Amino acid sequence: MSTTSATSAPPLSPFASSWQARQQPGRPPILPRCAGCGAWIWPVQPFCPHCLAEALAWCETTGRGRLLVAVAFHRGMAPDGHWPAGWRVGLVRLEEGVPVWAHLGRKSPPGEEEPVRLAVARDRRGRFVLVAAEDQAGLEEIAASLSS
Repeated sequence: MSTTSATSAPPLSPFASSWQARQQPGRPPILPRCAGCGAWIWPVQPFCPHCLAEALAWCETTGRGRLLVAVAFHRGMAPDGHWPAGWRVGLVRLEEGVPVWAHLGRKSPPGEEEPVRLAVARDRRGRFVLVAAEDQAGLEEIAASLSS
């Protein structure tokens, strides 16, 4: 029986690994899109949940969306220091229609239904995650906070 230390990350699913391999820091997220019906697919899976087609194309999104809801963690969520108290995450609906969770950082997020920009950043484990802010400077600040 093997044990996992608090700092090691759990293994990714094949679909999450496929998503991770296509992302670029500082760029809008790249998501699968159904070649049959055109639906954007999130979370990543091997087929379109709308029409069941298996032909998917990876496409860059606009990186623009609207904040639906934000949540703040009032105490740290992990023993290894990830998810510190006061950190916010939010559900953002991309212009493409896909809702995604994104890191919002420590500052107060924009109001609900306000426009935000999304980008890919690396977290402390080196994995790609989504960040959202009102402007490019905010995206860079959140990305720097995640990696330090």
